[in-house]
Amino acid sequence: WKERITATGMIFATLPRAVAIVLRDCPGYTGLLLLSKVLEGLLPLVTIWMSKMVIDGVVALSNAKVSAADAFEKLFPLLLLYFVLTVTGEVGTAFGGLSQRTVSDRVLARANRMLMEKVMSLPGLAPFESPHFHDALRNARDGVASRPESVLNVAFILLPVGLTCIGAGGMLWGLHPLAF
Repeated sequence: WKERITATGMIFATLPRAVAIVLRDCPGYTGLLLLSKVLEGLLPLVTIWMSKMVIDGVVALSNAKVSAADAFEKLFPLLLLYFVLTVTGEVGTAFGGLSQRTVSDRVLARANRMLMEKVMSLPGLAPFESPHFHDALRNARDGVASRPESVLNVAFILLPVGLTCIGAGGMLWGLHPLAF
């Protein structure tokens, strides 16, 4: 557990620098990714609310003893909106995945470039003769391949989950404040 807590702390400590690199290198894709993650966080809430509206409509229409054609006419706009929201969510998820891969690739390229610039700035060849240096360089190169992506994944996973949880709490509070 101690190692996981330490690793999580390191990820959160490097988060501001990673976000700055991402925003500087690919602001458009980051904006699209952010938008898709906000959509991903809000879509479950809208889906729940739309489901409630459809069920309330079905119950109201069943108590009113209306014909099936009239019931369908009244519920069709809600069902159509539900369908549009579902398709929007799927398209948003696809664009989010594409954006996240592009952002990850660009951040990886930037991190590799920064590592190589640091290595090239070393004085002389003396550091390259040390096995400790080679081990450190290999560890840095291996870390460059996974660390930036893991930092970004944590940041972009927390956003939709946080939005969904806060929104669900707000919805519960709106329905019944004491149920919270």
